[in-house]
Amino acid sequence: MNKRYLSAICAGLWLAAPVAQADPNLNTLLGGAQAQAQAKFNAFAQDMAALTSYKAITPAEPLGITGFDVSAELTITQPGHGDQWASVLGLTSIPFLPSPKLHAHKGLPFGFDIAAVYMPAIKGISYWGGELRYALLSGNIAMPAIAVRGAYTQLTGFPGLDMSNTSIELGISKGFLMLTPFASVGMVMSNGKPTGTIATVLTEEKITQMKYAVGANLNLGLMNFGFEWDMTGSSNSYNGKFGFRW
Repeated sequence: MNKRYLSAICAGLWLAAPVAQADPNLNTLLGGAQAQAQAKFNAFAQDMAALTSYKAITPAEPLGITGFDVSAELTITQPGHGDQWASVLGLTSIPFLPSPKLHAHKGLPFGFDIAAVYMPAIKGISYWGGELRYALLSGNIAMPAIAVRGAYTQLTGFPGLDMSNTSIELGISKGFLMLTPFASVGMVMSNGKPTGTIATVLTEEKITQMKYAVGANLNLGLMNFGFEWDMTGSSNSYNGKFGFRW
């Protein structure tokens, strides 16, 4: 299982290499009518929000005061409007966007959990964020766990762009031996703000998108695997993680 998962991670990063090699340039959205440029920027902001918004990839049940969940993750996002802004990355189309991440969850007293996530820089671009989660129901043999989550992420290093995302979700999960399926629904509120000289042409976009996710967690002793499909707006993300959970 471990070797197969690592092979999938390597394959995803290999396929993502053409995207990672591109030099981002928002100026390619300009030209023609200002309204057309703004519409392209709106499409770009929606897809970047879907890529960089928080993805928990974890069940709703609380970890408990001694619990930890640490992992390496890979997200592959299929942008819903990639053909409208592919020129930003020097491409004619964008079938997917990669984001490898490091993620850590920590259990707290009274049903609370906190977490932090970080995407290492690719071409100087990275993002970081975190969540605070509260278990409305902790779950047991008969009952599912239900939790509410608030999260924040911030994109850094993207030339000409300041972007942040705030999200709120309601999640549910139910464990069956080593396997715990989970699902959530929520909203992502994003601010995409042009910076520098491009801000004289393009204006800030404030975007709200619905978010749906389903996945499963497989725990094999300390070794832990997670898989999640996420749909934010019209973009689909496929998430996998490998780490340790106790």
